[in-house]
Amino acid sequence: MEFDDDDTTYTHFGFKENSKQARFFTQPGARRIVGLLYEPGGGAPRSLVHPSVVCRLFGSRDRDGSLELWHISVNPLHPLNNSERGTRWGVHNLISYNVNGKTRWTNTEGSNLTQRNARAHVRGTPNPYAVECLVRCIEDLNCPSVRQHDDMPCAKLFNGQYDQRTHPATMLIYEALRFTRPPGLSQYVWHRQFMPSLVHSYERFAQQMSVGLPVV
Repeated sequence: MEFDDDDTTYTHFGFKENSKQARFFTQPGARRIVGLLYEPGGGAPRSLVHPSVVCRLFGSRDRDGSLELWHISVNPLHPLNNSERGTRWGVHNLISYNVNGKTRWTNTEGSNLTQRNARAHVRGTPNPYAVECLVRCIEDLNCPSVRQHDDMPCAKLFNGQYDQRTHPATMLIYEALRFTRPPGLSQYVWHRQFMPSLVHSYERFAQQMSVGLPVV
């Protein structure tokens, strides 16, 4: 894929100059992959921010085919991602607030969410397009395992150094698909041989969402 300028750090994603995410676009390397979930009709988009793109992810593959996930996000400008259109997804019983320009979260009792306690408090249903994008990518590539890149912000959910605006929604994706976090590590992982089938987890997710039940 050839990336338009809008795909780089400086415009759409807000990645810092010379960060690893920025270099994904400016210094592409071997075994890097991009996954897109988009509306059909106009062919495959040549940009992660094309109007037809609903969700996008990128990362790299190991020699054994395992996926190291660097980033996943929905396109906030696509109408399908408008959570005010009667959708059945979102985070439940959390309250956001702002500290020095960064989003933070508490539960309804006023307890701050941290890396240690977030899994006990984040409940709801993830964006179904983000879930589908991730599952399709993993299954199409037949990845034996998946892990978040441990140096990326996506693997440091609720870490105090980052803005946490999207952290609850991101955590819901992995929890709904029954990824796990090994003891002592912050990133989510999934192993095809030892963990529940992603397809079965996705089917369970879709069934619960269809009747309005929280998935996580």
